[in-house]
Amino acid sequence: MTTEQLQELAEHLDYVEIHVGMFRQYLETVEKYLGEARERLGDRCKKCVTK
Repeated sequence: MTTEQLQELAEHLDYVEIHVGMFRQYLETVEKYLGEARERLGDRCKKCVTK
């Protein structure tokens, strides 16, 4: 590979890393939301069983 090709590849990898990081942040937010939803559903189910 030429130096120019390697530079283009490095820039592309930087771009990919940035987007992977953004996607990870999004997934962390989704996981947090789902965890909170599971907790609320679990609390509701416990209340239904104890009635």
